[in-house]
Amino acid sequence: MASNIDSTKPTTGTATTQSVRDNFGNAKTEIEALQEGIAQETADRIADVNAEESARIAAVSAEAAARDAAIAVETANRIADVNAEESARIAAVSA
Repeated sequence: MASNIDSTKPTTGTATTQSVRDNFGNAKTEIEALQEGIAQETADRIADVNAEESARIAAVSAEAAARDAAIAVETANRIADVNAEESARIAAVSA
């Protein structure tokens, strides 16, 4: 970004109030533009990070849900096996 600040102002000995005001006005405009640019870059980066983290969280949540489902199936199968074994033992004792 090219600067509009005139480094020759105010001139030595003949400075006018208007030239000083113009230079300060240019400085203010440039500083505000830089601040807006930094704020926009920061907001964009935050949005990017939020999107990345949301995707990671979704992936981890999906993996956890799949593991939980597999554990539930394995647990149900083991319970069914134990129930079958116990039913067989009871039947053998009762016979």
